[in-house]
Amino acid sequence: MLTEEKEDYLKAILTNNGDKNFVTNKILSQFFKY
Repeated sequence: MLTEEKEDYLKAILTNNGDKNFVTNKILSQFFKY
């Protein structure tokens, strides 16, 4: 499960990055490997 820290990190990236789909897929794939 995602921690609050990871959720905040995701939100910050999504807010500040134009290529949201790429970033989301990359970050989520990294999180769910663990």
